[in-house]
Amino acid sequence: MSKNKKIKIRRKLASSLAVQLAASFLVIGFLISFFSFESFSGKEVIANLDQLIFVLLIVLVIFILIYYSVTCFVVQKVIVPIENLQKSAEIIARGNFKHKIEVKGGDEIGGLSRSFGKMVAAIKKSQVEIDQKMKQQMADIKKKADELESQKGTLLNVLEDAEQEKTKSKKLATDLEKFKLAVENVSDHIVITDPDGIIIYANKAVEKITGFRRDEIIGQKVGTQDNWGGKMDYEFYEKMWKTIKEEKKTFSGELTNKKKNGEEYISWASISPVLDADGKLYFFVGVERDITKEKEVDRAKTEFLSLASHQLRTPLSFVNWYTEMLLAGDAGKLTKEQKDYLQEIYKGNQRMVDLVNTLLRNVTSIELGTFAVEPEKTDITEIAKTVLKELEHKIKQKKIKVSLSIDKAMPQVNVDPKLMLIVFQNFLSNAVKYNRDGGTLTLKIEKQEKEYLIQVSDTGMGIPENQKAKIFTKLFRANNVKETKIEGTGLGLYIARSIIEVTGGQVWFESEEGKGTTFNIKLPLSGMKVRKGTKNLDYEKIEKPEDF
Repeated sequence: MSKNKKIKIRRKLASSLAVQLAASFLVIGFLISFFSFESFSGKEVIANLDQLIFVLLIVLVIFILIYYSVTCFVVQKVIVPIENLQKSAEIIARGNFKHKIEVKGGDEIGGLSRSFGKMVAAIKKSQVEIDQKMKQQMADIKKKADELESQKGTLLNVLEDAEQEKTKSKKLATDLEKFKLAVENVSDHIVITDPDGIIIYANKAVEKITGFRRDEIIGQKVGTQDNWGGKMDYEFYEKMWKTIKEEKKTFSGELTNKKKNGEEYISWASISPVLDADGKLYFFVGVERDITKEKEVDRAKTEFLSLASHQLRTPLSFVNWYTEMLLAGDAGKLTKEQKDYLQEIYKGNQRMVDLVNTLLRNVTSIELGTFAVEPEKTDITEIAKTVLKELEHKIKQKKIKVSLSIDKAMPQVNVDPKLMLIVFQNFLSNAVKYNRDGGTLTLKIEKQEKEYLIQVSDTGMGIPENQKAKIFTKLFRANNVKETKIEGTGLGLYIARSIIEVTGGQVWFESEEGKGTTFNIKLPLSGMKVRKGTKNLDYEKIEKPEDF
């Protein structure tokens, strides 16, 4: 409010009060004069007129004094407090709740000011509370916004992952359909299962080999007594599932199955886990081949070899005796050329004798399951070093570097020392025989968490890819070996693997043609299993330079 406006208000208020007071005094003066004049005569009235005027002047002076006093009182007690209150109201209205109202007194104006102050204090307190609540709400809103933003990112990631999974699933489904088309008419029994072994696909060969219709086995667990499995012992299945599900490696092995009509058959199974780029297991692919007829042929071949070996043994012995007699000069002195020819005859005949003995004693015993296993605490590293000592001449002759990696804390192992000697002889002699000149032979023996590991590596000829499946079969020699002058019976690896697997171990290999081969042997920490038998296997005598 402007200053001029304030002055005008004061003047109007004072004038109004003055007029009211003047009117009151005039009325009072008039009444006094009137009654006074009635009691006097005309001369007295005139004589007293001066006195009346004097009285009126005194009344006027009193009026002015009262007017001024009333005006000052009203201004100080009413107008000024109201102005201060109004000013304070304007300041507070602009948001300055810290402003203090300077209005005192015990009258109504003072009470009004105090009430107004209390109201302002209440508003201030309320505003503080509102500000705090607003800050809290803003913090909550920001937190919610951050959470929503985070959830938005998470949701986008989930949607992106879901889209990627969808794409992967589509691709996988497409690949699966292609795979089905490719294997539908293959002669081998092929099934696809989920990670829990539930059959989701089987090709036509499954019906032909097992006799079960596909609609009878889809949705069942593979290889149980409800379909064609359940004929092997618990340890076999435990080892199989551990290999394919926990270790995520391919499992291969020979097992006995049964057809729908109850007829048993022998199959060679290979079960491979299928993983995505992150190593997550998608499903298993199992391939089985009915080898019943092959086993029968193999058994017949073994029987034939046993019979033939018995028949060959006598004439070979005769050839051996007569050759020795001729070399000793019992039939007269020989020329150098004749002696050289007889030496070759003797060597060839001796190899035939060794082969016949191996077939008669070891192979037949393995096939018939009649060989004994007699474990005892044995230092297998000493057996390995003994074999390397026997091979020292050939190792030097081919300038092969021998690298040993043997666990210093390697304990004695519960094995049959004679059988371990045969195993080391076969793997180490092969690593020398088929190594290149100047190559490397590496022998590693160590104790692992759950088994003992033996590795024999060479840098030699390697095994052709298309012949790896036959490397452990009897009388088999790879084509790249046959083309050389390196001699062998094709029985060593068969015998060595049979010994390890029959006694509870495991054998496998990695090889690349032209670069070398690594044979791996695992023995359980408990060692070889005891096996009762009628015969002990004979270890092969390693040819030494002084033999001829």
